[in-house]
Amino acid sequence: MIRLMLFSFLSLFFTGDSILNNLSFTPPESEGSPLDINSVNLTGNYKELVIAIGFPDRDNSYPVLQSNEQFPLLGAFPDGRLLNDYVKSRGGTIPADEWYKPALNHYFNSLSGGIYTVDFEFLKQKDSRAYTTATPIDSWIRKNNGADDVIWRYWNEMASEVAGKIYATDKNIFKGIQAIHIVFTGINKNEFNTQHGGTVSWNTKLTAENGAVLFEGPVSIQRGLAAIAHERMHIIGRLHGSPKGFTGFPDRGYDVEAGEGHYNIFWGYDIMYHNASIVSEHSLYGIPPIISHDLIYLGWIRPEEIVVINKNNYGKFKDIKLTDLNYPLTKDQIKKGFRRIAKVMIRENFIGKRDEYFLIEFHNATGFDKNYANYDEYPEFGYNKGILIWHIKETKDNINVFADNLIDLEVAVPYNGWFGEPIPNDNYPRDYKRTKDWNGMMGDDFDYLDDGKQNNIGNNHWVYNYMPDGGRSEWEVSTKGMTWGWYPKDPSRFPRLQSMRSDFFTDVKIKGHRNNEFTDKTRPSTKSWGGYYGKNKVEAPQKTGISVTGIKRHGNYMTLKIKF
Repeated sequence: MIRLMLFSFLSLFFTGDSILNNLSFTPPESEGSPLDINSVNLTGNYKELVIAIGFPDRDNSYPVLQSNEQFPLLGAFPDGRLLNDYVKSRGGTIPADEWYKPALNHYFNSLSGGIYTVDFEFLKQKDSRAYTTATPIDSWIRKNNGADDVIWRYWNEMASEVAGKIYATDKNIFKGIQAIHIVFTGINKNEFNTQHGGTVSWNTKLTAENGAVLFEGPVSIQRGLAAIAHERMHIIGRLHGSPKGFTGFPDRGYDVEAGEGHYNIFWGYDIMYHNASIVSEHSLYGIPPIISHDLIYLGWIRPEEIVVINKNNYGKFKDIKLTDLNYPLTKDQIKKGFRRIAKVMIRENFIGKRDEYFLIEFHNATGFDKNYANYDEYPEFGYNKGILIWHIKETKDNINVFADNLIDLEVAVPYNGWFGEPIPNDNYPRDYKRTKDWNGMMGDDFDYLDDGKQNNIGNNHWVYNYMPDGGRSEWEVSTKGMTWGWYPKDPSRFPRLQSMRSDFFTDVKIKGHRNNEFTDKTRPSTKSWGGYYGKNKVEAPQKTGISVTGIKRHGNYMTLKIKF
């Protein structure tokens, strides 16, 4: 019986994502003629299979969710019931699909505003056990000369054996299926892969014993069901027919450099953060959201829901009204001047039609924003709410290239240090004395949200150069004294990956401070990015001169002012 924790546990300590070496990549884009594509406008209805695969000589029970005192299950149902409490009420375990089926079906429907739906069908044998391969795992291990990563190497053959069994019971099972998601049960980490917990293959054939093709298309492979939403975002374009060359979104994390020495690291804020986010105990279905950068690209935030502001037109706007990012606007709301995003241009058309800009958005702790909380602040303040400000520099267009733009989340209080008074004040080894050029020419300063990178100090032992400084998770409190190999022997190395109230710009007082301004004076990170801005043209970062002021909350919307 495989015991699944949530996305957080599987990803942080066991996984990373990689694209298989034999995948079919399209040629990279030409840097000299970038494409001006703001959205690929993905819509439609999809039907996909989730298959748990076990082995005849191993425990092939269907995966379950099971909690204990050290590792409470994280996440909540839409009505607020905690998953951990629900599992306890059911005798301590539940079939994993009881949680993940409604979670995954809700995820894409909710974040797309209902224009993109996915029906995930979870397959089981008649006795409610996982399907098994015809060949025992011991035979696969011998075939692999006893080495690790046996499943990573032979997953396609294993999946074909199981597909043949399923087809024998239902000749129509694969008709109309656009993707398959496979989770392997009854195996240990090294048998799956020593480094990775999931991957995707964009062009996969599952064949019967006679060679007949039963399914051809994208497949995701993972050790746990929790990774499916993330892996599917890797293939979302391919499933839609790769519109204009878009296949899917890349990984983000402390080991993924986006360019110009910058790392896109958004634990808890972004489903594409692949080194994991330890999700909030109260988060909706325990899954991080999709960031607005990606929602805009997918067409799930429409152009008419975005107000574009630059140095020429900012004087026309008295108060910008931003509604909850999670809900599409009605025609009446748009007519009344409400928007979901304010896009404030820093530098337009710096190479071709690529831009640099701020994205400003209001989060009201609805939907998957319920991941914005932490152990210390939730009991008194609930979820974190307010305005988030993203800094984007377009270096790629996601067309014919599996790479990323530069993305930075500007926190209201860099480091959350409060001038030597962290929240909570618990002697956590924070570092506020880095050199100004630590992050290269990108901003001349840094904050914990995307600058907490790690280094390999030898023998694949990764340590933080500069510790992440976010809020605590329920897990940090509950796992004290554990001696498992992955658990930091030094408790100070437990990564803080939760959002804090002080990440958000708001007119609410937080520890005596109001963080309702974003200016050159209050936030040095309002600089533009330096780096390459055209042929043989390299610049140091400059102050943008852009200010976001007058941030106020009005119930279910917020207002702000933009000045240049």
